[in-house]
Amino acid sequence: MKYLIFILIFLSMTFTCYGQSIGGSTNVMGNTEYTYTFNSKYGGMAPLGTPCVVTVKKGGLTSSKSIMLGVGKTSVSFKVKWDNISDKGSVHVSTVPVDASKGEIAWLYVNITKDNTCYPTSIN
Repeated sequence: MKYLIFILIFLSMTFTCYGQSIGGSTNVMGNTEYTYTFNSKYGGMAPLGTPCVVTVKKGGLTSSKSIMLGVGKTSVSFKVKWDNISDKGSVHVSTVPVDASKGEIAWLYVNITKDNTCYPTSIN
């Protein structure tokens, strides 16, 4: 019986935790800039807004930048310029400090393709 109660509590927590998401293009062309939006139903509750960290992984490279979810706002947009590589990428956003009980982390996986520029290897 106590395991059943624990499972029911865990399931209800799991459903209420998902308040964050990232929207934006998941199939992108290399060397192009795209806009993404982080949504958080718990965001912007701090008196000065909620700081967030955006982490972008492109191939083997990782970069991070801070953004601010404004007071009373539930979403913030930011831009990512993907390198001209053919690989997988990801966008990860978390609020600071991270409160895992509120699900304040969101991921988006991105398929990056090279642009259509021709790069000849030899000229006759």
